[in-house]
Amino acid sequence: MIKHFLKMVWNRKRINGLIMIEIFFSFVVLFTVITATVYYVSNYRKPLGFSIDRVWSISVNTRLPWKTHMKEKVDGMNQLTLALRGLPEIESIGGISMVPYSRIDGIYGADYNGRPVETHMNHATDGLKDVLTIELTAGRWFSSDDDAAKSEPAIINERLAKDLFGSDDPLGKEIPFASQHGKPRVVGIVKDFRKSGEFSQPVNYMISRIKSNDTTELNLWDILIKVKPGTTAAFQERLVKTMETVAKNWTFDVVRLEHERESDFKLRLAPLIAGGLIASFLLIMVALGLIGVLWQNVSQRTKEIGLRRAMGGTAQHVYRQILGEQFVITTLGVLVGSILVMQVPLLDLIGFIQPGTYIAALTISLILMYALTYLCSLFPSWLAMDIEPAEALHYE
Repeated sequence: MIKHFLKMVWNRKRINGLIMIEIFFSFVVLFTVITATVYYVSNYRKPLGFSIDRVWSISVNTRLPWKTHMKEKVDGMNQLTLALRGLPEIESIGGISMVPYSRIDGIYGADYNGRPVETHMNHATDGLKDVLTIELTAGRWFSSDDDAAKSEPAIINERLAKDLFGSDDPLGKEIPFASQHGKPRVVGIVKDFRKSGEFSQPVNYMISRIKSNDTTELNLWDILIKVKPGTTAAFQERLVKTMETVAKNWTFDVVRLEHERESDFKLRLAPLIAGGLIASFLLIMVALGLIGVLWQNVSQRTKEIGLRRAMGGTAQHVYRQILGEQFVITTLGVLVGSILVMQVPLLDLIGFIQPGTYIAALTISLILMYALTYLCSLFPSWLAMDIEPAEALHYE
C-alpha cells in the first residue's frame, strides 16, 4: 500500500514537490517556535527563589569616579539606608549589586577537585532576605555576626551545592570562587535564585555578603525597599526628596520591580510572538496549498475514482486513499525537517536547552503538522467519496 501511495505521489511530483517544500519550511519554523515555547513554559513553572511583591528598586548615581572616594560612597549609602528606615511606608530595606530582571550578570569559573565549575554570582546586604522574601532550605542568612568572621560568608543554591559537594552537607565548607576577602564559606542554602526572571534557565548561583562599612568593595549596590500594603505611587516623590536631602549631589532612579518584570516579559516574548505569527502564516499557506492541490487532484482523477468504485471499491477505500497520499507527502516533508532540526541537540549547538525540550517540541510539531494535513484532507476526501461510477462515465 505504501509503495502504491509513493507511486501516486511521484506521478504528480512537480505539484507535490512544491507542497513538500512548503511543509518542510513550515515544520522548521514551527519547531523553532515550539522549542522556545516549551523552554519558556518549563522554566516558568520552576521556583524563582524570591518574591518581588511590593518591592521597589532605587538605583543610586553618586556622580563620583568609579574607583575612588569609596569611603564617601559607602558612608553616603549607609546614611541613605538609615534615613529610609525612618519612613513609615517602608517595611524593609536591603541592597544588592545586580537587581533582579536586570541585564547585568556576573559569572565566575574555577577548578574544584580537578574539574571546572561555573556559577553566577551576586552580592547582597543583610536585609535583602526580608525584602525579597528569600526562603532558606538550610543554614542561615547573613547577619552582623559575620563582621568578625575570618572568611566571607556565602549563600548558594541547591544546584551549586550538589555540583560542588554532591550528597555531602555543604554548610561550613569552603568554595573555590575566590574574592578579595579570600575563599568564601557556605552559611546558607536556598532552593534557587533566578535573578534573570521566570523565563531564565536555572543555573548555579552564589550570593556573597556586602559589609556596610567595607570601603574596599568596588561593587556598589542598588537599594531595594519593600513598601507596606496600600502604598501608592505618590510615595515615590517623597522618597526621592528624602534621599536628595541626605545626598544632595547624588541622583536616584526609582522603579517598581513589577515594571521591570513586565519589561523583561515583553523583551523575551516579542521574538516568540513574531516567530509564532510567521509560523501561523506559513501553516495557512500550507493549508491553502493542500486543499487546492487535493481538490484539483480529485477533480482530475474523477474517471480513475469512478472506475475504482465500479470495480467494487467502497467510499471508505477512496477516502483512505486520498488521506494516505496526503500523509505520504506530509511525511516526506517533515522527515527532512526532522533530520535537520535534530542536528541541533545531537551537535549540542544550544547547550542550555535540554534534550527533553527538543523531544517535546518535535512531538508537538509532528502532531500539529499531521493534524493540519488531516483537516485539510477532509473536504476533498468527502468529495471523492461522493463520486459515483455513472458520474465518472459522463465526466469530460
